[in-house]
Amino acid sequence: MSQSRRNRRKKKVQKPAKNKISKKDKTKGIIALVLLVIAAFLLYFFMLKGNIQKH
Repeated sequence: MSQSRRNRRKKKVQKPAKNKISKKDKTKGIIALVLLVIAAFLLYFFMLKGNIQKH
């Protein structure tokens, strides 16, 4: 009996925590990817501009 009760408690505690973390991680991951892409594009664009002006 004690083991089954522990398992039930663990399942109840873990499920909402996992869902909350995954949702937060997804949003953070998407924002981070977008910022990285923008930063990489800006760096690449300015490097090309700088190289063209120098030559």
